[in-house]
Amino acid sequence: MFYDRQKSGGSDCRRINLRQDEELDTWARKLGATTGQIRAAVMSVGDEADKVETYLKRRWATRGWDRQSASRLG
Repeated sequence: MFYDRQKSGGSDCRRINLRQDEELDTWARKLGATTGQIRAAVMSVGDEADKVETYLKRRWATRGWDRQSASRLG
């Protein structure tokens, strides 16, 4: 579920804002990840949602990174 820019105060629906907990939670649900995994991905590849999603998919596929491994991150 992407944000409507007008309803969310003009935020860019293609970027993940780590400073807004509600937005971070929404992205975590949308991408099937924990907030810690989202934070780690954004720190690695930047805040573009497509890049974060690709990073997470690769991470899960190549390293077996599961939801519990990121629990200590966030």
